[in-house]
Amino acid sequence: MATPGRRRKEFAAPEEILKPVLPPPEPSPVREHPYSRAVAHFVVEFILRSAETIAGVYEHDYETAILFMTISNRNSEKVMADPKLREKYGSYTSTIPPEHALLISRMALARATGLPRETVRRKVAKLIEKGWVVELPGGLRARPDLNRSEQYMVAIEPLSQNLRRLFTQLLSTGVLNQ
Repeated sequence: MATPGRRRKEFAAPEEILKPVLPPPEPSPVREHPYSRAVAHFVVEFILRSAETIAGVYEHDYETAILFMTISNRNSEKVMADPKLREKYGSYTSTIPPEHALLISRMALARATGLPRETVRRKVAKLIEKGWVVELPGGLRARPDLNRSEQYMVAIEPLSQNLRRLFTQLLSTGVLNQ
């Protein structure tokens, strides 16, 4: 029974909600693949599992986790792009020397992540305080000896299992065979 003086909220019928409002899509090799939805599902599942694993190290502060991953990725960019350097420093058994680590500024972090500069400043300060990031002349670097940190290695070890799971799922759809 409606309360006097108040209108009853009207809801659209389910068929009205589900009625297409977008124009039909253009043909696309991705969309037309027989398992395109499955691929999207598997990739999103990989991202969510990875985010959950990584964020646990940062008290589920996903912004801090994204900032750390962005710093770390930038630091190893030169090594990963060069096959000879990748062969030498591509494993956590070695440390990337300073001359091969690319630094990143807070401003570049803000641009790369889309986070406000003040948020980046606060969260980078937190990463420095935790000892995960160091500030050097020219920018930020993930602490070079993190490959010796038990907490760090425990946090990233599930990522390889997660990646294997993704590739197994993608192989089962035939996507990687095309």
